[in-house]
Amino acid sequence: MVMHQVAFLTGAGLAVGGLLAFALANLIRSQLHGLQPHAPFTFASAGLVLAAAACAAGFIPSWRASRVDPMHALRHE
Repeated sequence: MVMHQVAFLTGAGLAVGGLLAFALANLIRSQLHGLQPHAPFTFASAGLVLAAAACAAGFIPSWRASRVDPMHALRHE
């Protein structure tokens, strides 16, 4: 359940961020040394790195939550 939420938020963030980055790439052209502003490899690699970081950040809490005994968690409610 946690990873589903992480995947949904990551996908939405990558979609919105990718569209904004593509639209605003000409504004930061002077800071892209040796890269084209609309290079598909750059967009894909940045998206993959961000998605991997988000999945790693969501995996740790979901792994810990899966190790908790449900009866122990319900007793503390």
